[in-house]
Amino acid sequence: NKGKSDMTASLDFREAKEKPRSTVDFKAKEVDANADMAPFLEAINPIFHTVNGAVAGKSTADFKLAWTGAIDPAAADWTVPAKTALQGSGVLAVKDLVITGSPAVGQIMQALGEGNQLQGELLGTDIRIEGGRCSYVNMTLRLARYELRFTGWVAFDKTMELMVEMPLTPGMRKRYPNLERYTGQTLFVPLRGTAASPRLDFEKAIEELI
Repeated sequence: NKGKSDMTASLDFREAKEKPRSTVDFKAKEVDANADMAPFLEAINPIFHTVNGAVAGKSTADFKLAWTGAIDPAAADWTVPAKTALQGSGVLAVKDLVITGSPAVGQIMQALGEGNQLQGELLGTDIRIEGGRCSYVNMTLRLARYELRFTGWVAFDKTMELMVEMPLTPGMRKRYPNLERYTGQTLFVPLRGTAASPRLDFEKAIEELI
């Protein structure tokens, strides 16, 4: 990947009784947000999961992680011990972002009435990693005409519980004439399921509004 990245790791392979602690510091500046970065990106937000599509952009990240406890290199599923062992925090931003073929993006853009391709910028967001989840507040995705904000979490097991804050757009008012009197207001739409099979509950948000 183009750009600059740096990772510093201190791995402690002592037995659990000796209370080992490992750390990883990861920094990236304008690194290509492509298929190589996909596992990292989609663990944070489902918009980065694509099916017969692609992600492009320049990502900047700064994460500090700690693993408290024994490390088992042969573990078949690292997500199980990670629920209690892994914690940390970081910041992620992606500029010149283009996403196609993402199930989550498709549902969001359909709700906005904007087609199914996303172009924009993910603004720098503080992310907390603990309890087997990546969580954040107001992760802002700036599109050409609108801004979306994501609040909630995505778990290591790919499940998620997010709230998407989106504007009431002309496309929405065209589909739902009763929304005309709510022009200028904001919708809060639940996004659940998994990155591969997301459920944007847009109809529920509309029902609650009107």
